[in-house]
Amino acid sequence: MTKEDITDGKAPIDADDRTCSAGPTAPRSDRRATFALIAGCLYIAFGLLQLVVSTGIADALERWLLIPADPLGSFILFVLGAVFLSGHRELSSGIEEGAAFVYVGIGLCLMFSAIYLLMMVSNALEVHVVLNEDYAGWSPLDDVRPGLYLGIVALIGYFSWRERFSLAAITGIQKGSGRSRGRKRKEGAL
Repeated sequence: MTKEDITDGKAPIDADDRTCSAGPTAPRSDRRATFALIAGCLYIAFGLLQLVVSTGIADALERWLLIPADPLGSFILFVLGAVFLSGHRELSSGIEEGAAFVYVGIGLCLMFSAIYLLMMVSNALEVHVVLNEDYAGWSPLDDVRPGLYLGIVALIGYFSWRERFSLAAITGIQKGSGRSRGRKRKEGAL
């Protein structure tokens, strides 16, 4: 039996049977690896910038790039960047499971973007509904953070691979598969 018999003439399987060296999955894997590299570098770079602003060295960055002095926020950006870069490392070495890092990174980035957006909405409610004096002079730009506007990168990734985020794709169950959990009743049985 040859490799062609096993793979039906499709992409040849490498010796360790974990990766495909060519074929229909290669372009998708390359796109995901490129996306993971770009997103990882962006998150790490903005994490470094936010850490520099936290030290007080570059106050101009806070005004021009809307980067607040937030060391914990920079740590979050480092972690998100590391998740993407781990996915890039595995995908570029041919390990298809690296896609999980990319998908988890996208999910985490969207989650943190949503949290930052909710913080902005709650502060707007403090100003306009509760009329809290502590928020006098507040502007929505005061709550803009790199995790919020870098969420656009995660949205691009989500819309590129949104079929991978469906419940059917996660569980492997397709609509209308007709699978039932119990045994069928015999006719006439109670």
